[in-house]
Amino acid sequence: MLPAGGTAQPGSLASVGAQRTWFLEPGVQTLGDPPRVEVEVGADGQVVLRALLDPVHVDGRPVVELLLADGNRIEARGATMVFLADAVDDDGGREGGEGG
Repeated sequence: MLPAGGTAQPGSLASVGAQRTWFLEPGVQTLGDPPRVEVEVGADGQVVLRALLDPVHVDGRPVVELLLADGNRIEARGATMVFLADAVDDDGGREGGEGG
């Protein structure tokens, strides 16, 4: 679904409802051009979001800095993202149906 007045080019991924996925690595990363949001992934896996330029809303509330939780809805300058945290089991590996 495209919002009214969307600017997706015909034939682009956005025009067919495709979504981008970013995998966050430990350290500091910025999102946007120019950067509008900074995301810091700690060694413990916690993820902190910081607004750099414009107001950023998380779950409808304006924030300057916030420790993200699974399912947080982030809105920045007309873009909407959902934070999905990876589940990690006790031995540090990813949970899921990879093996048996």
